Amino acid sequence: MALSDLIRKQKKTASAHELIEKALRQDIREQLPLRPESWLRVSSIGGVCPRQEVLASRLDVVRREGISPDLGMVFAMGHSLHWGMQNIVMPATGRFVGTWRCTWCGETYGSLKEGLAVRPDSCVRCGAVSGDVPRVDNKPDYTVRSSAFVFVEEWVGNYEYMIGGHPDGYFVDGDPGNFKPENVVVLEFKSCSENSYAKYKKAADFMHVIQIQMYLWITGFRRGKIIYVNKGKFGMEGIVEHEISYDEETVTQVKTAINAIRIGLSGGPLPEREACADNNCPRARSCEVSGPCFTT
Repeated sequence: MALSDLIRKQKKTASAHELIEKALRQDIREQLPLRPESWLRVSSIGGVCPRQEVLASRLDVVRREGISPDLGMVFAMGHSLHWGMQNIVMPATGRFVGTWRCTWCGETYGSLKEGLAVRPDSCVRCGAVSGDVPRVDNKPDYTVRSSAFVFVEEWVGNYEYMIGGHPDGYFVDGDPGNFKPENVVVLEFKSCSENSYAKYKKAADFMHVIQIQMYLWITGFRRGKIIYVNKGKFGMEGIVEHEISYDEETVTQVKTAINAIRIGLSGGPLPEREACADNNCPRARSCEVSGPCFTT
């Protein structure tokens, strides 16, 4: 039988393309208005307009955003990049530290409070080992619990300003078995398109710099690194990194913006209009509260 005939006789199954498209589509993603007890997210604080957030809260505006399958795939690729860097690439350097969880028994290793740790070789609780399935006489030995550890993004936050988030990981510039706080580099991994990568090769994105500055402030570490990965580039040609040192002036400006939000949410004065020069700028045209913003 010809191969073409064999292929034609195959029973048709559900379309993987259609199933993926359905899984990635999120018709409505709601962003509820902030309340005085709400926490702010480090990952988005760089793009927040304090006046917009306070007005949305006072007017009880629920913002809704549709997620297309195309955008959903972009998000999925970004999540996959993070997972690969945290669990495959960076652990192989021997200097990537953080929190690890055994996937077999749930035991955890390392934390900011108890001390950041490199990925363990084996679990003291259940004996599971990191890495692939061991082989005996060139055959997989499935009696051994392997691939035991997964990286856990530990949440960090500041309770005075009520802002927090999850750094992507930490790198030790020196001996990972004996290091001081000044040797720790806070990491952020970012996937990007070809067009964005052309800009990021020259300088890190402003919002990403704000994000890592806040993590440096919260954790107390003073060195950071943003690593951009170009999804359209082959291999190492698609990776660029930017060193970020703690900057007190930048952090103070962000804390001032957070204070303006907190005061406004508690019934105080409405924050000044700073993000938009007029109601015709692109940001104002897409803002749900631009009307009251320019008439208040």
